[in-house]
Amino acid sequence: MEKCLKTRKKKAETAKQKLFSLSYMDFSRKTVSSGDFIYFPIKDFDKSKISKLGTISSKKLPKKIRKPRTISEILSKKLSKTELTELKTSFDIFGDIILVEIPENLIKKEKLIGNSFLKLYPNIRAVFKKTGKVSGIERVRPAKRIAGTGTSEVNYKESGCIFKFDISKVFFTPRLSTEREKIFAKVKPGEIVLDMFAGVGPFSVIIAKKQPLVEKVYAIDINNTAISYLRENARINKVSDKVEAFVGDSKTTISKKFKGIADRVIMNLPKTSLNFLPTALNALKPKGGVLHYYTFKATKQEVKA
Repeated sequence: MEKCLKTRKKKAETAKQKLFSLSYMDFSRKTVSSGDFIYFPIKDFDKSKISKLGTISSKKLPKKIRKPRTISEILSKKLSKTELTELKTSFDIFGDIILVEIPENLIKKEKLIGNSFLKLYPNIRAVFKKTGKVSGIERVRPAKRIAGTGTSEVNYKESGCIFKFDISKVFFTPRLSTEREKIFAKVKPGEIVLDMFAGVGPFSVIIAKKQPLVEKVYAIDINNTAISYLRENARINKVSDKVEAFVGDSKTTISKKFKGIADRVIMNLPKTSLNFLPTALNALKPKGGVLHYYTFKATKQEVKA
C-alpha cells in the first residue's frame, strides 16, 4: 500500500498543481481514478500543507514502467559492460530505415541490436548496418539489412521536400540538413545555380522548391543511379522545370556546357574538393559569384589558410 492524496475529481487539477509545486508527487507510481475520486501518489509530504485538498490515504498504486529512451538502455541487460562500451550509439534515420555501424566485436549480436532499434522506434521498418566505407567515384556505401523487412530504398522528408533513393546505391547524409537550409536561404531570384556533386538532389531540389524564382539549377553527378533518383525527386517535388540533371564528371561536363554561367556553385565533395576548385571557379560568371566550398581540415590553422 502506498501513501496517496485522495481528492474529488472536481478538485483534481488544483490538487495536482499543488503537489507539483511542493514536490510531493511520487512519480514512481501511477495516479488512479476510482468512482468520484482521484488518488495521487505522494512522498516526503507535510500533511498540513495539503489537508484542504483531500484526505491522506493508503492505496495500492501500480508502479510506472519507464520505457527505455536510448539504445544503450534497451540493451543494458543484454550486452556485457565491455560490449556496451563498444556499442555505436550514433545512427542515421532515412525515412523508415535506420542505418547503424556495428563494431567487429559485436557482429554476432547484430540481429539483437537491430531488433532492439525496432523496439525502440516503432515507426521504423528496417535496420541496416554499414558493411563498408563510402568509396569509389560514385560514392557508394554498401549496407546489409539486420532487422525488419523490405529493401534499402526509402522516402525521406526534408525542408518540405520528399526524396526517394536507395541508401546502398547512392550517397546521402541527413546530417547536412541544417547546411542545406542555410544555402537555400541565400539563393536570390534570377540566379543560376550549379550543383557539382548533386547526388539525389538535396541541394538542387530544395533550392528550386524554396526559391521558385531561381532561374535554373544545373545538377551534375557521376553516379547514374543518383541522377535517375534526382530526376524523379525533381518530378515528385514539382520542380522539373527548374532542375536539369546531367550524368558525368564535373570537370568534363562544366568545360563543355557550363563555363562562366553560374551565379552560385555548390561543391559538396569535402574529401577531394580541392582537385575541382579551378573547375568550380571557371563555372562562375565573369563578373563573379558565390562558391560554396566544402573540405576536411584537421586544425584551425588549416581552415584559416
